[in-house]
Order: sequence, then structure tokens, then C-alpha cells
Amino acid sequence: MANVWKIGTRWSDWGDPSASVLSIMRRNNLAFVWLDDPDKSRFLNSVKKGDYIALADGYQIVAIGKATGNANYLRNFKNFYVSSNDYEYFSLEDGWDEIVAVKINIVDIEDDDKANFWYEKPIRFCSLNQLWNEIIEYYDSHLNRFSIQTYTGTIGEGNKDSHCLLNKHVSYVIPVYQRPYEWGEEQVSCLINDILNGYLGKDGNCKNPEPVFIGTMQLSKRKPISQQEYEHDVVDGQQRITTLTIFLNELKKMFPECKSLNELDFKWLKTHVSEQQNNYLYNYLHTDIIEPNNRYCHNAQKIAETIDLFLQNQDESFNFDIDDFCKYLFKNVLFVVIETSAGLSKTIQIFNTINNTGLDLNGSDLFKIRMYEYLRDIKMEDETVFEKIQNVYNLVDVNNKKYDKSYGMDTMLDLYKNILITKYDLNISLYSFGWETFFDRLFDSLLGINEKENFKNLNGLELSLDTLTEIIELKYEKDQYKYKHFETEFATRMISWFSRYGKSKDLIVYPFLFFNKNEQNKFEQLERLIVVVNKYFFIHSIENSKQINRVNSFVAHLVKDIRNNSSEKIINKVKDQISLEDDDWLKWAIGRDLCEGSRWWKYLICGVSTFLKERGLKSNDLIDRIFYTGWFDIEHIHATADPSIEIPSELQNSIGNLTQLEYDINRSIQDKPFSEKRMRYPESNYIFIKEIAMHDEWTINDIKKRKEQETAAIYNYIKHEKELSFDSL
Repeated sequence: MANVWKIGTRWSDWGDPSASVLSIMRRNNLAFVWLDDPDKSRFLNSVKKGDYIALADGYQIVAIGKATGNANYLRNFKNFYVSSNDYEYFSLEDGWDEIVAVKINIVDIEDDDKANFWYEKPIRFCSLNQLWNEIIEYYDSHLNRFSIQTYTGTIGEGNKDSHCLLNKHVSYVIPVYQRPYEWGEEQVSCLINDILNGYLGKDGNCKNPEPVFIGTMQLSKRKPISQQEYEHDVVDGQQRITTLTIFLNELKKMFPECKSLNELDFKWLKTHVSEQQNNYLYNYLHTDIIEPNNRYCHNAQKIAETIDLFLQNQDESFNFDIDDFCKYLFKNVLFVVIETSAGLSKTIQIFNTINNTGLDLNGSDLFKIRMYEYLRDIKMEDETVFEKIQNVYNLVDVNNKKYDKSYGMDTMLDLYKNILITKYDLNISLYSFGWETFFDRLFDSLLGINEKENFKNLNGLELSLDTLTEIIELKYEKDQYKYKHFETEFATRMISWFSRYGKSKDLIVYPFLFFNKNEQNKFEQLERLIVVVNKYFFIHSIENSKQINRVNSFVAHLVKDIRNNSSEKIINKVKDQISLEDDDWLKWAIGRDLCEGSRWWKYLICGVSTFLKERGLKSNDLIDRIFYTGWFDIEHIHATADPSIEIPSELQNSIGNLTQLEYDINRSIQDKPFSEKRMRYPESNYIFIKEIAMHDEWTINDIKKRKEQETAAIYNYIKHEKELSFDSL
């Protein structure tokens, strides 16, 4: 059970109100306190991930945090930031070993509610379980409270309540889940030229400048840092806010005499996307360092060139008044702000609804963001977990390059979906869900947003980056494995190319490998499974399509059984199912008119026939010749258009008269009599075609005999042939 703790925020032995460090805590999402032993040891040993922290300013509790990790020394937290204003009363000199801290998510107590959170105990750190119910209920009910408001914003400076970009009381943070600053020269030039041409006006003399609308920006609700300082997360609009910041910085360099530009300190923008991005932005804005790969520096040069070109293109009478331009820039460049207070999932949903100009978020982008929200809010990870998520995504890119593959994260997430369903014994109907729908509904349930049918009882399901990493590595390991048996490659392609159930292959393969990952012979067992599954799918691919649901149900239950059964038991379950199939029906289905139903019947049955006749040769191109339709057609040995003998359709279109034949040979002889066909058959690479060519004629008795032989051979292969053996390999 979570504990509730109280931490005082005044950095003074006498409780001086002016010495509050609450702003530092809010800025860093940290609760910290200077303690001597034994309180320091108690803090380090007792404050745990999931505990609630009441932040008190004097006797008044002003904010509540929830710990996203265990307590530690402040020195062990990266990127701890203290503003220049804070140093007046806060110093770390000789204090690192006394300051202990815990990472938290913070909810501020609204003014109307503060009377309910008063605690008169003047101590820096203590238990507050007396207010256990009130603290936890308030935090949980206010964490993701939804609200949305819109307003028109300008660039110009104003007071802390005005809606302008250059508000000295407000800073903007590019969140960790955003992409880097990516605008290129075309977008930058377009924005800057729109503003400059708007200043010129229709008459081109700056006497009647026109307002410029630069689009919509989505910001999070203002997060209070102190009474005079606020932060917004930039959900949508990073590219424009950043480009405008660069534009103002370049104007300041070009016109140092302009007072309104000189007053700008450019501390209002920071990025958490990555340490590299943060360094690039800082170096551009606050140092003279020019880095060749720094997008901010590159676009700054383009903006400077755009301004110079604009000024050069004006006639000699034009006098550019920088002060007048700044007045225009600050008041007449307009944008609509959508300010949202919501959980991250809801915020991104709003972004996707309104976004039509920025960078679209695809399904794997959304998974990354929602996984971050889940790990941060449910598993209590800190912000650095986003880098871990990104590393998992990067693993796909690294392996694609290493193994010359082109998989996307969508492939891995589809496999992850099936393994989660299997691992946590979820409803089998979820196997049929697309991975985007599955994870959208799963995150809604895990985050308490909306519980859809089949997602209400998740059996303790937990998402894990380690599991996802295992799946990615397993995918490439499987790709690198070379089947030891020729028949396994044949079975794999039969399922993928001709079977009705091709999509079920990966549904079976990867859960099988995942839950048997510790078996040394897991790939050999997989080969055995693929061969018997191919036979099961063969049977149900040559029957009526009404059986699809029954087969899909069997596959789903088979996959569910993988979690709790040995590989041997899973293989035997498929073999047992094959043994139950009606022998007489199967023989009839193999030998019937193959042109009266699905076009795939003849490909399936002729494919097995070819494999059984040619497999002894194990030629390198046999698999390609069986499965790549550019190589072959289905040949009627006795042509349907040949009137020399009359053949009933049930024989004419049966395996007795049908065979695979190379495409070019088939097309050149398709309607000719057998006497002419047999002259071309020796050109075939198929051995059994050469044998057919040895017949002087092709009669109804030959067709009947071949039908009987082929039916028996295929039936015996499906129902009675011995399993793969690896003993001699």
C-alpha cells in the first residue's frame, strides 16, 4: 500500500516564505529535502515508487506528487536545473550528501481547495497518513482532468495573463515524445517571406501592413512553476515556435540598436527531445559555436539570407525601420492556440483531430507516445524511459541494416500483440484485431480512459520493453535460421502462397518460438510444427469456405495452448486434428473436378503432387518453380479444346489430367493435341513431365490411372507419412 509523506518546500531553518524551493521542484519534477540522520536514512529507505508526496509551503499543502521511482540522493538525478533567480536562496555548496530526493509527477491544488489541505506540523519531512484518503483521492481525480480552451495569440510581449509568445513569465518546453526540429529551407523561407511581405502590405510601402496568420498551435495547460513563472508543453507548433525564435535572434544580431530586440534573452524555449537537440538549441541561442549538423544554425543562416534578399529587392527609396517592423511583428503575426488539460493520450487524440499541416503520426508513433505515458504514469518510470523506448525502435533500424531487411515497427507490434494475447490468456477474438486497434483499446483500458469489450479483464497484463526487445531479436533470429529440411520450406510457402490461412502462419510461429525460447532445439521443433500445420491447412483449404471460422478457432485455441504446453504436445494436437479428418472425403476432394471451385484447389493439389515427385532431387530452384506463378501454369495434359477424345469434366479437370508446367511451354501448346504437346514436354525441367512425354498417347485410362496414383500419394502424404527426422542431419 502506498504511503503519504509531507515535505516542506521552504529552504530555511526559520520557515522564511521567500525561501521556497517549490519552483525548483516543479521545474525538475523532483521533491527534495535537506536532512540529517536519522531522517535522511528514513527518507532513503522508506520513500518508494508509487508513494504520494504532499508539498507544503509553511502549513499549507500546495501540491501533491506521486513518486515515479525510489528515493535517492539528489546528486544521482540527471539534468537537475536551477535558474539564476533561484540562487538567491538556494545553494548546493557542500550540500549534495545531505539532500535526498524522489522523482514525482505533480498536481497543483487549486485555490478553492487549499482550505482542505492544512497541516500544522513545522517539520521538513514526515509521514502524512492522517490525510491519506484526501491526498490520494485529490491526486487521482485531478491528474488527467480534461479541459480545452482556444484563443488568438500574438508574438509580442505582454503581462503574465496575456496571450503572446514573448511573455517573460512563460517558457515553452518541447516534450520528450516529440520529433526533433526538422523544418527545411523551403518551410523556413515560406514562413519568413509571409511575414516580411505582410509587413510590406499590398502597396509595398509598409504604410498599410497586413496581418499574417501562421496557423494553429496546441499547448498543454500552463504549469505553474512559481507565482511569476509558467511552462507550456508544445504539443503541436514546435517547428513554427522554433523558427520564429531563430528569426528574432537573427534580427537581434542584424539590428543591435533595436531596444525591443535587445531585451530578448531567448530563455523561453527549451527542448527535452534529446540531449543532443537541447545542446544544439542552447549552442545556437547562447554561444558562438557553429556546428555543421546543427539544424538551428543551418536555418538561422537561411533566415539571414532571406532577410538580406528581401531588403536588397526593395527600391532605393525604401527605408526599413526595424522598430516599426518589430511593432508589426509583435502585434500582427497571429496564430490560434488550443490549450488542453488532459492526459497524454487525450492530448495526442486532439492533436490528430486538428493536425493537418504538421508531421503526421502513424500507428507506431502513437504506440511510442502511449507506451511512454503508460510507463510514466502506470509503471512510475521517469522521463528517461522515452530514450529506452526510442532505443527499442532503433534496434529495428540497426537490424534492418545488419541483415538487409526493411521491417517497420508495425511488424514487431503485430507480433507483440499476439504474444500478449497468448501470455495473458485474453479472449481469442482479439487475435483477429489489427495491432493498431488492439493497442489503442488496450492503452485506453490500462490508462483508465475507456474499457471496451474484451479489455475489461486483462489478467494482470503488463507491458514491457524487455519483452518487445525479445520479440524484435527473435524476429531477426528466425529470419537468419536456415531450414534444415527441404520440406519445411515447401510447407512454409504452401501456407503463404496457396492456403486460405496464410495469415495464420506468423500467429502460430512467433508465439511458439517465444514460449519455447529456452529449448535448444526450438527451431527443429518449429520445422516439425510447420509441416504438420501445412497439412492441416491443406485439408481445410480444399474444402468449402464455410469451414474458415472453425479453422480459425482451432488455430486461436492452439496458440493459446502454446503458453502452457510443451512443443511436443502442440505438434501432437495438430496431428490429432488431422487424424480426425474423414478419409473418404479427403480422397474425394483430392481427386474431384478442381476447376469447379476455388482457383487455388488446383494450385494446392498440383503443388503437392509436384513436390512429392521432385523432392528426391532437392534442386535449388524447385521451390521457386512450384510457387512463383511466373514460372508455371496448370496444364491440361489432354487439352480441353482437343476434340479427338471426349473426356468427362470430372476427369478432364482432375489431378489425373492436371499438372504444373513452365509458363512459356504451356502457353505455346495449350490447345494442341497430346501428340504435339509431347514433343515439347522434354524441354521441361520437371522430371515427371519428361516421363509423361514418353506416352505415345494420352487416353481416358491414362487419366484414370494417374488420378488414382496421385490421389493415393497425396492422401498418404497428408495422413500417414512419417514426421521429419533430424537424427541424420
